Amino acid sequence: NVVEKSVAWTGGLRKGDVVRQVGDRPIRTIAEMGGTIDEMFNKKGKTSALLLVSGANGDRWLDIAIAQ
Repeated sequence: NVVEKSVAWTGGLRKGDVVRQVGDRPIRTIAEMGGTIDEMFNKKGKTSALLLVSGANGDRWLDIAIAQ
């Protein structure tokens, strides 16, 4: 679930959405998503992560703010 008014919600993530890819890497688990975001974005000083999401409105790219 996505909490309304959270960073993910503000970035466009909605209940039922499935994160398929972080940057150019396919994602299969939540743990894999977290590790990939950390490696590709946090450790490089980035303030947002690019996610490919599938949901009721089809596939779309979201630029989600991440904690440092």
